Amino acid sequence: MRTGFRTLHAVAVAAALVLPGDPAAAAPEAAPESAPGSDAPATAVIAFVAYRGAPTHDLHPTWVRRTASSVLADALAESGRRVVTGPDLESVLQARRIRSNRDVDAALVDEVAGRHAADRIVVATLTLHRDRLHLLARGLRPGTGTVAWADAVEEILPAGEPEDPETDRARFREILVRAAAALRIDWSVPTDPRGTLVVLPVRAEGTDHGLTDLVSSSLFRALLAHGDWNLPDPALTESAVRSEGLHPLQLQAASRRLLAERFEARWLVVPRLLPFPIPGAGLAPIAAEDDEPSRPPFELGERTPFHLSLTLIECTSGKVIEGAAEYLVPDSGIGMFGVTRRPPSVQRFERGVGRAVSSLFGDGGGNP
Repeated sequence: MRTGFRTLHAVAVAAALVLPGDPAAAAPEAAPESAPGSDAPATAVIAFVAYRGAPTHDLHPTWVRRTASSVLADALAESGRRVVTGPDLESVLQARRIRSNRDVDAALVDEVAGRHAADRIVVATLTLHRDRLHLLARGLRPGTGTVAWADAVEEILPAGEPEDPETDRARFREILVRAAAALRIDWSVPTDPRGTLVVLPVRAEGTDHGLTDLVSSSLFRALLAHGDWNLPDPALTESAVRSEGLHPLQLQAASRRLLAERFEARWLVVPRLLPFPIPGAGLAPIAAEDDEPSRPPFELGERTPFHLSLTLIECTSGKVIEGAAEYLVPDSGIGMFGVTRRPPSVQRFERGVGRAVSSLFGDGGGNP
């Protein structure tokens, strides 16, 4: 008999704070700062959990977040380096009311780096969907404010009714360990960077943050793979724009001047994602199950076509240098012999974003 976790739909929780009366308080704390000594360089891990039609019941958000922090600390451990996570960082997050990766700003980065002598910061979000989890993570170099690496990992969650709490938690931790171990981490510094490229937030209609975060992660990974760019961390660029009373999604002349001066940015990439729901069009048929609860539209977009566009703009002049677009056709939900399958959404968006980046800059790297 297949076993799994009880589900709860249409819930959105950013679990950055310990909740009063939390039954998960007895859960194991995230890994403390690990040896070697306190003067060794540190990697700080800031982890968030978001529920979007996700497992719950015995898997309390605080337990999930602490477990994710502990698992990530183990995965990021290196000889001669400390890993900082757990209560010390939680106190900073609570004081600054940081509840999700979108709340991370320059002030938080400076405080974490200064207080813990961290020359590396990992911002990770574990998003729990109806039938799968996404682990999105990026590595930030506080000294330069640039993204060193970005990656997304997807794991399918087991279906069925929950067993006892201990078994469910052990099984869930195994899934987390597998996801963390699959992260492609590379802290190497570009030897001859092509320049500074600022990536603006993904503009999207009819989607939720889980999907735009996935597209953003895929875009950073594709840009890092395509060329040795200096890519300022989005937390720093967005907080800089907001600090001047400007909106990060609105490409104003004042925003461009600010980014050019503060980050020495030469170019901007403006990403946009539009869903095209086509009911009854025969694209990627939905094989509904009798016990499958309803879910919000475009939760993951497995069966929704999307149009992704990237525009490359010169920062100082506002001149459009190049554009690229990809039409992302969904994978079919029907496998061989009519068997229902759950196609991975991470691979779909990574492939589509990768093609768009290659088209934007040319396979030979001709642009900009």
